[in-house]
Amino acid sequence: MLKFILPTIYLLAIQLKHGRTFEVIWNVPTENCRNSTDFSALLKSANITYNAGDRFRGEKIQIFYSPGAWPSLEHGKVKNGGLPYKGNLSLHIDQFKQQIGELIDKDYSGYAIIDMESFRPVFRQNTGWMLVYRTETLKNVSQIYPELKEHELFQKAAQLFELPAEKFMLETLKTAKENWPKAKWGYYGYPYCFNSKLSNFECPKLVMVENNRTDWLFSAYDHMYPSVYIFKRNSEDQNRKLIAERVKEYQRIKQFSKNKRLAFYPYVWYYYNDPGQTGVYLSNSEFKMTMVELVKGNMDGTIIWGSSADFKKPEFCGSLYNYTKTVIIPSVEKARRMKKSK
Repeated sequence: MLKFILPTIYLLAIQLKHGRTFEVIWNVPTENCRNSTDFSALLKSANITYNAGDRFRGEKIQIFYSPGAWPSLEHGKVKNGGLPYKGNLSLHIDQFKQQIGELIDKDYSGYAIIDMESFRPVFRQNTGWMLVYRTETLKNVSQIYPELKEHELFQKAAQLFELPAEKFMLETLKTAKENWPKAKWGYYGYPYCFNSKLSNFECPKLVMVENNRTDWLFSAYDHMYPSVYIFKRNSEDQNRKLIAERVKEYQRIKQFSKNKRLAFYPYVWYYYNDPGQTGVYLSNSEFKMTMVELVKGNMDGTIIWGSSADFKKPEFCGSLYNYTKTVIIPSVEKARRMKKSK
């Protein structure tokens, strides 16, 4: 009996010394390749977590795109009131439960990512196409308080917007955890850094303050799923800084948050994220650099993502298989060797 116990104790000691392994999770719909290319054996050989049958949604990981009835003004269409303070929360929760219940059972224990990009709960962070939330809310507030100055209107608008936005996000999480308690729930994208267009790539101080204020969200779930997509317009060193600064912010939040169980699994895409550069693979050195920076920053793992749109070209399956074999897997192996030596 002793000869079986000792190796177990030794392995436990190794795990305690080095912490968790660097888990790599496959969130790519390679089920589209089943007729020509089987990714399962390749992923298994590299100890990459994947769903049976190469499915995009399965027993290990599921990503849910805007499940429920989130208030939204996307594409100029008003959905569920359009704005959080005009939305019907009960309607949203009912639809959320129904839609998720059609996809997973009560005992689902895999990664469960809610990809809600209808709005951001911090009022100021609604930029780009989301600027419409600020415009509409400021318009509503100015009608009620026409005497207020611009900065006062902004504060009032933020108060009006943020509390209902917070409620939508927290009640959704509460519902998810109550109905599927074993799942590893979390929101895609959070926490944000907004550093992709800055010359020094540091997360702005204001964003860090806002992230501190958003601990109501980070304290509500244990698995963080931000993204570290990079750009071909940048040099490799610039992309390294972009990732390193984001990871630095994730670690700061991990220390700051009341939730001491936080685990970070940043999303990585095998393509560059520049507009107009869709279909261009990360170079070998930049994919490797991405994995290395995540390990250096003590991330718990990473999720490799791919879109069904990537599979429109018939030759893509063979191309991705070769890229996985020659770029992704060697990069993952290098990162894990680093993790063990830390």
